[in-house]
Amino acid sequence: YYGEQAWGYLFGKTRRNAFIYKMLFSCVVVLGCSIELGNVLKFSDAMLFLMCFPNFIGIYVLLPKIKEELKIFDKHADTIDAAKK
Repeated sequence: YYGEQAWGYLFGKTRRNAFIYKMLFSCVVVLGCSIELGNVLKFSDAMLFLMCFPNFIGIYVLLPKIKEELKIFDKHADTIDAAKK
């Protein structure tokens, strides 16, 4: 369900796109069932590793905002610590 929703968000929510997703999903399920488990796990690990790169790019792009929010958090944490003493 969630995969189909994401597919619809990316490519448009039409019956044709939903059908394409279902066919691709079915083919991948059949392929996954016919391959050895070790290879499936290696492929899954590789895909998880590749997902790190867009996240690193996003972190790099948002680094100034992250630093700003960290300063705000540190200031807030210091006021809470000072109030406890």
